[in-house]
Amino acid sequence: MKRILALLLAIIMIFTLAACGNNTADDTDGGTTANTESSTSGTEETTETTSATEGTEESTPPTEETQKPTEGTESTTKPTENSKPTESTKPTEETVPPHTHSYSKATCTTPETCTCGATKGSALGHDWNAATYTAPKTCKTCGITEGSAKEYTKGLKYGDCMWGNGYSVWGIGTATDTNIIIPSTYEGKPVIEIYENAFKDCKNIKSVSIPSSVLEIGTSAFSGCISLETVSIPNGVTSIYSKAFYNCDSLRQLTIPNSIGSISKDSFENCDNLNYNEFNNGLYLGNQNNPYFALITAKPCEQLSINNKTVLVAHNALSDNLQIKEVLVSDSVRFIGRYAFMGCKNLTTITFGNGLERIYINAFKDCKSLESAVFSQNQTWGVNKYGYGTNLTTISTNDASTNANNLKDKYCDYFWGR
Repeated sequence: MKRILALLLAIIMIFTLAACGNNTADDTDGGTTANTESSTSGTEETTETTSATEGTEESTPPTEETQKPTEGTESTTKPTENSKPTESTKPTEETVPPHTHSYSKATCTTPETCTCGATKGSALGHDWNAATYTAPKTCKTCGITEGSAKEYTKGLKYGDCMWGNGYSVWGIGTATDTNIIIPSTYEGKPVIEIYENAFKDCKNIKSVSIPSSVLEIGTSAFSGCISLETVSIPNGVTSIYSKAFYNCDSLRQLTIPNSIGSISKDSFENCDNLNYNEFNNGLYLGNQNNPYFALITAKPCEQLSINNKTVLVAHNALSDNLQIKEVLVSDSVRFIGRYAFMGCKNLTTITFGNGLERIYINAFKDCKSLESAVFSQNQTWGVNKYGYGTNLTTISTNDASTNANNLKDKYCDYFWGR
């Protein structure tokens, strides 16, 4: 009887424990997990209960991997295949500073260039010095050369200069070149003159290069060279005579160097395409530094003020200008050429600047209306009928009326100088 009661009591206890376990699982909503395993072998009963620790956060159900025991006493979580390293575990990339260009200077053939190969702008280009008779065309910047030195025109005709120790170019001779290059020496002596009529009516000549040894370009030297386009007149030439370039229809540009002391209006007569530099009705020729170096002629006008850079008034410059009445000569003018105002019958007044040094013969011939010629004060002037600056007879220039009479009558055909 006692055994039966003990068995019933044990059964009641088992059901009671089972009921209590189910109620606890429902109340915690996954917060506590209870596993009970029981096995009975014979008369012995074993009960194991596993309970998770209560907490305030939800627990992730354990996976198979997390239930497997690890070696040792510590537990390690194995990363899954899809797991990625966090920012803290990524390898850091090396930071490269930005490139700053460092350009070399541009050269004649290359632009500014950086060490990385980048370029900026463009190459400078060569700045050429013209070829000479001893050297080819040469770059002023890098020194590179191109072509060959000039060659003189062969076959030109030469003769002894009648007024100096040197040679004159007398003519075209057997030369066939259309671009004439005159040498500075011939047979060991300097070439100092282009003789009168030397290249007259040479219709095929297109250009002429004159050396600095030449002092004079003679009367009609290039007259009738209808194809002549350019002439290089160097510093050193002092005189260009009458009709030197007469009827050179194709001539457009001409440089007059600062060395010129004598030039004539009719040196360029019938050069219909020649470009003059105009100022206050005056027509000038000159050079890059002074485009108004020489007053060659003027348009019809009553008053003329000569440019303040002009050095000389050409021979015959305003001859037979019947409109002109008054002329103001600037301080820069040094020379007034032969017959410069001849036949200006209505010219009444002229005022000279303080730089004037020479007035050539017959400059005011037939200026019948000239009443006043004013010279600068404190200047001593002299006249000479045969010379140029020697043995001058001193005259007074204080009275404007007397000066006018001397210029147009008494000393008209004299050279004036100071």
